[in-house]
Amino acid sequence: MLWLTVAAAASTAMPLPPIVADFESFCEAQGQSTQAILAQADQAGWKSTATGAPKDIDPATQRLKNSDQGLLKLTVSTTQSAGERRQGCGLTSTSAVPSIVAAAQAALGFKPVLDMGTAATFFAVRNGSAWQSGAGLKPSEFAAAKAAGNFFSIVASTTDTGATIFALHVMPTEVP
Repeated sequence: MLWLTVAAAASTAMPLPPIVADFESFCEAQGQSTQAILAQADQAGWKSTATGAPKDIDPATQRLKNSDQGLLKLTVSTTQSAGERRQGCGLTSTSAVPSIVAAAQAALGFKPVLDMGTAATFFAVRNGSAWQSGAGLKPSEFAAAKAAGNFFSIVASTTDTGATIFALHVMPTEVP
């Protein structure tokens, strides 16, 4: 309960940058298909093309939005192998977001497993609407989180010319 209080205090002290807020909207969902996430983005006004968009934009997996952090690109894809589905969902911006690591930490409510200042990796377990650190999971707890579709590996990073926040969500294979 204490980490929820700390996360709430941190999130009220620092507004989330648009890239992190959009990440929360699209990439933290559990059990949504790539198509459902892209449809949600379409409803929120994201486009499959935009001024300054890269020529290799893939409308089957990507959406774009202009923001005060430059052009934001949402990318979502799902693959399946070894009895698991892996959904990659992330956002990139065309301008630096120096606060992205701190904002990701505030949004999740815990410290990253690896923090290099401008880049950080978080192991996260999603239980309902709450996040928990997955950093100290025992192998059996990690396997259970993966089997339940609750495990995420999240990376946040910024450079002089852009920023990225990306999640790899490991889910069980759907039964046909």
